[in-house]
Amino acid sequence: YNGSLQTNSGASYSGQQGGDSFTITGYATGTDYSPTSYADNLSVSGSALNNYDVTYQNGSLSIGKASLSITGHNTTTTYNGSLQSNTYTVDGLKGSDAVTGVDGLASGTDYRAVAYADNLSNVQGTGLSNYTVTYQNGSLSIGKASLVVTGANNAVTYNGSLQSNSGASYSGQKGSDSFTITGYATGTDYSPTSYADNLSVSGTSLSNYDVTYQNGSLSIGKASLSITGRN
Repeated sequence: YNGSLQTNSGASYSGQQGGDSFTITGYATGTDYSPTSYADNLSVSGSALNNYDVTYQNGSLSIGKASLSITGHNTTTTYNGSLQSNTYTVDGLKGSDAVTGVDGLASGTDYRAVAYADNLSNVQGTGLSNYTVTYQNGSLSIGKASLVVTGANNAVTYNGSLQSNSGASYSGQKGSDSFTITGYATGTDYSPTSYADNLSVSGTSLSNYDVTYQNGSLSIGKASLSITGRN
């Protein structure tokens, strides 16, 4: 099978006399694979044909299946919060035949240490009954995304109570993922050095991220105290 109309050939004749010659027509033709062969319906023509009793032994044209390979890619992507699927390559299509899809492509949403594996089968398209199809499975690897947690640097004045830093933010989250930040710096008393954050984030999808922390700080300045003598 090559996607085009193919024709039998090679018929011959024997028993012609003198310089007589003949033209053979009626060869079998076909385009598609068939479990049974296409049969000739031979005929000869020539100016001296009325001098002969003609016997025909028809031949045949057998069209076998072509080879078609579906090869899954070995794809590496980064977590993006959505379902991702592997892709594939088709090799061996003939003529205007087309592949429109294949079952069993690896798919996944979350990071995983082990790649998601294809289980390819059931290719879909047009003209595919003319092929012997082979599948070569690939895989889909989803790597972690980067999440950056950035603390704020706040300055407050001593007020006699425990005070906490605030305002840390994160960037790089995907889809609808959201996180809770803890580990803010706290302090009550003035200190010549600031209180440092020890930030941490939590959330159900955190395993899909490599987290980088940039801690902020809380500076507590001295309050004003006025001593006034009596008159």
